[in-house]
Amino acid sequence: MRSADVATPFALAAGLVAATYAYFLLFAQFAFLELAAAVAPDRVPLLLAAQGGLGIAGSLAAGRHSSDRALRLVGIGLGLGGLAALLAGQAGSVGLLAVSAAATGFGVGLATVALAAELRRLAGPRLGQAIGLGTGLGYALCSFPAVFEAGARAQSLVAAALAAAGAGIALVPLRRGTGAPPPPAGPPPVRTALGWMLGFAALVTLDSAAFYIIQHSAEMKAAAWSGAARQHAVAGVHLAAALAAGRMLDAGRIRLVSAAALGMLVLACLLLARPAGWHSLLYAAGVSLYSTALVFVPARAVRPGFAALFYITCGWLASGLGLALAQGRAHVPGALVASLAALAALGLAVTR
Repeated sequence: MRSADVATPFALAAGLVAATYAYFLLFAQFAFLELAAAVAPDRVPLLLAAQGGLGIAGSLAAGRHSSDRALRLVGIGLGLGGLAALLAGQAGSVGLLAVSAAATGFGVGLATVALAAELRRLAGPRLGQAIGLGTGLGYALCSFPAVFEAGARAQSLVAAALAAAGAGIALVPLRRGTGAPPPPAGPPPVRTALGWMLGFAALVTLDSAAFYIIQHSAEMKAAAWSGAARQHAVAGVHLAAALAAGRMLDAGRIRLVSAAALGMLVLACLLLARPAGWHSLLYAAGVSLYSTALVFVPARAVRPGFAALFYITCGWLASGLGLALAQGRAHVPGALVASLAALAALGLAVTR
């Protein structure tokens, strides 16, 4: 077997992860919120609820299909998301924003669950490394000054282009000469599955709440992200941490990666109010570590139904809870950090 035949599916896997993560971060978490707040600030909670509700619907729809249709569903989901980003960039009414929110949610839900069912077949024994590379590239791209500092409409266009590229990767037939993949691991035991879902749900809730508070506090935002040098450093840390996480995950160190992410996020949240911006590097490392594992756990199982349940719990519901807990807060309360850290630690402790 030629090396190009092996490299192509690995690159496909990494590219799809990068496109999906970058689209979600840049548009769903950045640009869409800014556009919605500019057009109808009082309707933002309803728009986010529509996005989350359709995200759950998209996840359930993908979870009911067999893995042999996974790439097609990924392409459809990313294509729908790209159209939603284009629509939102031109939207001047609540109605158009609602359509964009629904299409974004359904497209992301469809793509993430279907992608989890396909990654192991593409990447084989290098599953963690492919996910780490894709995750790191996605986060790094969103952290570069030219992208991070762009306006919401420009970010929407970039997100639409990324989604279109991902859809093209998924839908255009390419060689996949990797041979037979390792046998599926199958869904984890019930106790372990519940532990992973509790642990990652707590991590996502903490991250969502902290990020929202940072973005809505001029002082904390300046301390964390301001300056091209710091943004480049954050991008580099994202990539390095995700690559390291991928290697550790392939070595079976899932709990170590998750525990390290938890420690970094907790410490970063406790230091957010300080003027020095080095804690943003700690925060970036923790986010990349758990984000890589967040894809690895359902992808390793190769079960669309489990992936749907996992992402509904740890993605849509947890991020929505984090945004709700962050409303009206000027800082991340220590009690909130401690309680979510305890839940995450409990979830990790019961896993096998």
